[in-house]
Amino acid sequence: MPQNSEFAASLREETAALRAFRKLLETERACLKRSDVETLLELTRVKSEQLDQLAEFSECRSRYLVAKGLEVSQAGMAKATQTPELTELWNELLSIAAEVRNLNDANGALIAVRMNHNHAALAALQVGGRVPKLYGPDGQRDVGAPPRELGRA
Repeated sequence: MPQNSEFAASLREETAALRAFRKLLETERACLKRSDVETLLELTRVKSEQLDQLAEFSECRSRYLVAKGLEVSQAGMAKATQTPELTELWNELLSIAAEVRNLNDANGALIAVRMNHNHAALAALQVGGRVPKLYGPDGQRDVGAPPRELGRA
């Protein structure tokens, strides 16, 4: 079973990884604002790797709690972080996690705005393509129906 010092070291590493993820989300936000698609594509790959790493840290915390006979929950973490050092580390991690959640939500909202704009522009282009022709290829007025001769039904 890991000792408190090992758990503290793991929390420090997780906090550092979460800080790096926060910085990545800040970079993502800047790219979204300036429509830098190429950098966004690269960030998506890095983001996925960092999320995998953060998931590993979460698994490690869960294993620690189970090994201590505690619930894998906030209540379990409250019991596991009884020392001042662990409490401070956990609170710092929670604070950064809240910032990351807010940044991610803001980036998601920005993506939604961009997507809505793109959908509206695409819809406008599609409607524009359905406007009936007013003139045929010969330059003569083409109103759609073939002309009828007068006197014929």
